[in-house]
Amino acid sequence: MKYGFMTAINRWVSHHIVKASATQNVDGESVGVLNKVFGKLYEIHLASRKVKQWNRNVYYTLKYSLTAVILGLIVLSALR
Repeated sequence: MKYGFMTAINRWVSHHIVKASATQNVDGESVGVLNKVFGKLYEIHLASRKVKQWNRNVYYTLKYSLTAVILGLIVLSALR
């Protein structure tokens, strides 16, 4: 690359972001942490869709309650 700082950014992204988002293409190959986290979040997403199909009022109550709790925890941690 022409500029040194762009080379440094490119190397950092290659070593950290690309490695963390690696997929398993063949048996024995390790999976990156981002793909593991996404897998767990996708399971939560599927469960929330089932709740929404079952009862929309319960879904929205849980959704906004969980959002309020998370925001409250963020504010509480910032005030400490």
